[in-house]
Amino acid sequence: EVTKQLGTPAEMMEKIDMYGWNTFRLYVNGNRYELWINGVLMAAVTDESLPQQPEGVLGFQMHQGPPMVIQFRNVFLKNE
Repeated sequence: EVTKQLGTPAEMMEKIDMYGWNTFRLYVNGNRYELWINGVLMAAVTDESLPQQPEGVLGFQMHQGPPMVIQFRNVFLKNE
């Protein structure tokens, strides 16, 4: 259920550098998730559909499509 929007898709895309580096922050606390790109909150989700998992797997994903280059650098995992 969408309870509010953080901006229009066009407004959100203006915050992303399509040809350079972007900072990506994922904050997870229980079933609460926040996605930040370049310091801008892009999504905030509370997932009530699954039981909480005390631990899990961290993975990086890219979507299938035309040839592209995906790079990661300065990856940090912090347990608060």
